[in-house]
Amino acid sequence: FWEMHDILFQRQKEWSESGNPKRYLKEYAKIIGINVDRFIFDMESDKVKKVVDSQYNEAIKLGLPGTPSFVVDGKKIDFNLFVKENLIKNIEE
Repeated sequence: FWEMHDILFQRQKEWSESGNPKRYLKEYAKIIGINVDRFIFDMESDKVKKVVDSQYNEAIKLGLPGTPSFVVDGKKIDFNLFVKENLIKNIEE
């Protein structure tokens, strides 16, 4: 997970602006040494698509702007405000 996570963020401009991001995803799978055939199978499976679509729809319903986003007890947390009110305040005290 973390290896793919890291390469996706490191090379976000490359794949996100591509007309064919799947090509890059396959390349990244090879680079990090995972089974490319299984990766593609999982990525194209209806079961995985349903999970992703469900989570995406829930995020839209909650009005989440992107990642990272946080929800606690069904309430959206403004991350920047949380940091300002809780972390920076505690550092200054």
